[in-house]
Amino acid sequence: MKTTSLLLFFAMLSFWTPQKKGVTIVACLLFALAGWLEGFLEPWGLLALGGWMLLVWLMQFVHTQAPLIQGAYHATLIFITGLFFLHRVPGINNQLVIDNVQFAGDSIPFRMYYNFDKPLFAVFYLLFFGACVRTQELPRRLGVQLGTLIPLTLVVLGLAFWTHFVRYNPKLPPETFTWILGSLFLTSIGEEVFFRMYLQTYMVKWLEKLGALPMVGVLVTSVLFGVAHFAGGWTYMGLATLAGVGYGIAYRTSRKIEDAILCHFFLNAIHFFFFSYPALS
Repeated sequence: MKTTSLLLFFAMLSFWTPQKKGVTIVACLLFALAGWLEGFLEPWGLLALGGWMLLVWLMQFVHTQAPLIQGAYHATLIFITGLFFLHRVPGINNQLVIDNVQFAGDSIPFRMYYNFDKPLFAVFYLLFFGACVRTQELPRRLGVQLGTLIPLTLVVLGLAFWTHFVRYNPKLPPETFTWILGSLFLTSIGEEVFFRMYLQTYMVKWLEKLGALPMVGVLVTSVLFGVAHFAGGWTYMGLATLAGVGYGIAYRTSRKIEDAILCHFFLNAIHFFFFSYPALS
């Protein structure tokens, strides 16, 4: 594993340490340096990441502006974040860690990158606005959200099984540890901070001003979450939308992003360890 990856994971873990801001800033600077030295971050990529961080930082001043300016800002931030999520920003060379591995004879070959662009919105947002629970509370957060995780797993993976998207396929492949790191840090934390902590919060507030119930904002965000998984096809988009509803409810009921992160990670883990991964061919 490259130093760049380790520093990115450490930067994300730092939000659950007592001195999170100082530790995070140092970790981010070291991450940028390691990325440049190891060839993953080129000058243009570093400049783009700095501009993205500045754009997130400006969010604290937007809420006092006119509605039109607020809307333009959020639309711009969402668009630019989408470019990073889709790896459309040049100068960032992500690390390939699993290359076309087939976990079963009838499964689609799986490829995983340690993406250095996708999770950085979470780093920037948590640095400026985040409120994380204490480390000792994390086991209790899982217990709190079992009521969401269990029915969510039954519905999402039950539908995936019923539609022949997956089959029962228990496994413990050699790539397990690599997958766990990517799924937790880059997927679960990266996606939940953006879609739930930022986008869902903003969407609920905006739609409430129009007279809609909070659940409408949760549903709209879940649909956008499903659309973001368009590369997997219509079935995958539908399953992701349903999963997004569960993650959104978990975050809405507790206001703790750890609950959505844990639900997301453990649902993905159940899929990985017990069913066709990522899907049947």
